[in-house]
Amino acid sequence: MVRVLTYFASIILLVFVMINCSPDSSQETSITFKGVIHFDENGSPIGGDFDDDGDWQIGDIWIDEEEELFDSELQMINCDVNETYFCSPFPNPCTDVLNLFIGQPDGSTIDLRFVDEDLNIVIEFDDLISNTLSIQTANLAKDTFRIYYRFQHDDCEFRGHGDILVE
Repeated sequence: MVRVLTYFASIILLVFVMINCSPDSSQETSITFKGVIHFDENGSPIGGDFDDDGDWQIGDIWIDEEEELFDSELQMINCDVNETYFCSPFPNPCTDVLNLFIGQPDGSTIDLRFVDEDLNIVIEFDDLISNTLSIQTANLAKDTFRIYYRFQHDDCEFRGHGDILVE
């Protein structure tokens, strides 16, 4: 009898653990700002957290809140992956000005959203074709921010993000 009760108690405990520990597929991944890759005045990485959640790389897959930062979403068809797309900040951390070095092929544009940790847009730019951009940060709080960027070329879109520390 004790053996049967132990068996049923084990089954009930196992079912309880499975129900409470299984991932809920209806919940999306939360967004966390963690670590910052440091860049010098030339845009070269010099320290910080090099394993920082895919910062400053192309190929992001955004959750709904991130996609809503931009007006529209393009289809990823007929994309020329042989082209070079990148966005590199310097210096990071920054004080008064953050510079971005942008690599994109002719005919493409980049949209940028500079956001706080609650995904409130602090600064935004659309349809930039320049390969450099200076962003005034002197009036911002000393905090970590994120830049979401989206390259557009014809019917293609390439996405990325990176964290910035304003000191």
